[in-house]
Amino acid sequence: MTTPHQLAYHENELKRLQAALASLIPLGIKWRQIKCGKKCRCQQGLLHGPYPYLRIKRDGKWVHHYLGRDWEPPAGICKPSQYRRLMRQYRERLKEVERLRDQLARAS
Repeated sequence: MTTPHQLAYHENELKRLQAALASLIPLGIKWRQIKCGKKCRCQQGLLHGPYPYLRIKRDGKWVHHYLGRDWEPPAGICKPSQYRRLMRQYRERLKEVERLRDQLARAS
Protein backbone atom coordinates (compact mmCIF):
# COMPACT_ATOMS: atom_id res chain seq x y z
CA MET A 1 0.00 0.00 0.00
CA THR A 2 1.28 3.44 -0.93
CA THR A 3 1.61 6.10 1.72
CA PRO A 4 1.80 9.87 1.31
CA HIS A 5 5.23 9.67 2.96
CA GLN A 6 6.55 7.46 0.13
CA LEU A 7 5.14 9.83 -2.45
CA ALA A 8 6.74 12.85 -0.74
CA TYR A 9 10.11 11.05 -0.66
CA HIS A 10 9.98 10.24 -4.38
CA GLU A 11 8.82 13.77 -5.26
CA ASN A 12 11.79 15.23 -3.32
CA GLU A 13 14.16 12.90 -5.17
CA LEU A 14 12.57 14.00 -8.44
CA LYS A 15 13.21 17.66 -7.57
CA ARG A 16 16.82 16.86 -6.62
CA LEU A 17 17.41 15.14 -9.97
CA GLN A 18 15.77 18.05 -11.82
CA ALA A 19 18.13 20.51 -10.13
CA ALA A 20 21.14 18.32 -10.94
CA LEU A 21 20.12 18.10 -14.59
CA ALA A 22 19.48 21.84 -14.86
CA SER A 23 23.01 22.63 -13.67
CA LEU A 24 24.71 20.35 -16.24
CA ILE A 25 25.81 21.16 -19.76
CA PRO A 26 26.38 17.95 -21.74
CA LEU A 27 29.20 18.55 -24.20
CA GLY A 28 31.38 16.04 -25.97
CA ILE A 29 34.72 17.71 -25.44
CA LYS A 30 37.79 15.79 -26.52
CA TRP A 31 41.29 16.98 -25.69
CA ARG A 32 43.59 16.10 -28.58
CA GLN A 33 47.28 16.43 -29.23
CA ILE A 34 48.14 17.58 -32.73
CA LYS A 35 51.23 16.87 -34.80
CA CYS A 36 53.21 19.94 -35.66
CA GLY A 37 52.94 20.78 -39.33
CA LYS A 38 54.96 23.99 -39.28
CA LYS A 39 58.59 24.83 -38.90
CA CYS A 40 58.99 25.69 -35.26
CA ARG A 41 61.44 25.08 -32.47
CA CYS A 42 59.69 21.81 -31.59
CA GLN A 43 61.48 20.00 -34.42
CA GLN A 44 58.61 19.06 -36.72
CA GLY A 45 56.75 15.87 -35.89
CA LEU A 46 56.28 16.36 -32.16
CA LEU A 47 52.84 16.63 -30.61
CA HIS A 48 51.40 19.94 -29.45
CA GLY A 49 48.53 20.40 -27.05
CA PRO A 50 46.33 19.02 -25.78
CA TYR A 51 43.74 21.29 -27.38
CA PRO A 52 39.97 21.16 -26.86
CA TYR A 53 37.70 19.97 -29.66
CA LEU A 54 33.91 19.78 -29.61
CA ARG A 55 32.91 16.32 -30.82
CA ILE A 56 29.57 16.13 -32.69
CA LYS A 57 28.06 13.26 -34.65
CA ARG A 58 26.70 14.35 -38.06
CA ASP A 59 25.37 12.01 -40.72
CA GLY A 60 26.88 9.02 -38.89
CA LYS A 61 30.38 10.54 -38.71
CA TRP A 62 32.19 12.24 -35.85
CA VAL A 63 33.08 15.86 -36.60
CA HIS A 64 35.59 17.75 -34.44
CA HIS A 65 35.46 21.55 -34.08
CA TYR A 66 38.46 23.30 -32.59
CA LEU A 67 37.45 25.45 -29.61
CA GLY A 68 40.60 27.53 -29.33
CA ARG A 69 43.88 27.29 -27.50
CA ASP A 70 42.75 29.28 -24.46
CA TRP A 71 39.24 27.80 -24.19
CA GLU A 72 38.11 27.18 -20.61
CA PRO A 73 35.26 24.77 -19.86
CA PRO A 74 32.16 26.44 -18.40
CA ALA A 75 30.91 25.50 -14.95
CA GLY A 76 28.67 22.45 -15.04
CA ILE A 77 30.13 20.82 -18.13
CA CYS A 78 29.81 17.04 -18.13
CA LYS A 79 30.15 14.10 -20.45
CA PRO A 80 27.00 13.29 -22.45
CA SER A 81 27.01 9.77 -20.95
CA GLN A 82 26.78 11.24 -17.44
CA TYR A 83 23.89 13.47 -18.53
CA ARG A 84 22.06 10.51 -20.12
CA ARG A 85 22.52 8.46 -16.92
CA LEU A 86 20.99 11.23 -14.80
CA MET A 87 18.18 11.69 -17.31
CA ARG A 88 17.41 7.95 -17.16
CA GLN A 89 17.27 8.14 -13.35
CA TYR A 90 14.96 11.17 -13.61
CA ARG A 91 12.57 9.37 -15.97
CA GLU A 92 12.48 6.27 -13.75
CA ARG A 93 11.73 8.42 -10.69
CA LEU A 94 9.02 10.28 -12.63
CA LYS A 95 7.34 6.98 -13.55
CA GLU A 96 7.47 5.90 -9.91
CA VAL A 97 5.88 9.19 -8.75
CA GLU A 98 3.10 8.82 -11.33
CA ARG A 99 2.50 5.21 -10.25
CA LEU A 100 2.33 6.20 -6.57
CA ARG A 101 -0.06 9.09 -7.29
CA ASP A 102 -2.28 6.73 -9.26
CA GLN A 103 -2.33 4.21 -6.38
CA LEU A 104 -3.21 6.92 -3.87
CA ALA A 105 -6.00 8.23 -6.11
CA ARG A 106 -7.50 4.73 -6.44
CA ALA A 107 -7.28 4.16 -2.68
CA SER A 108 -9.21 7.37 -1.92
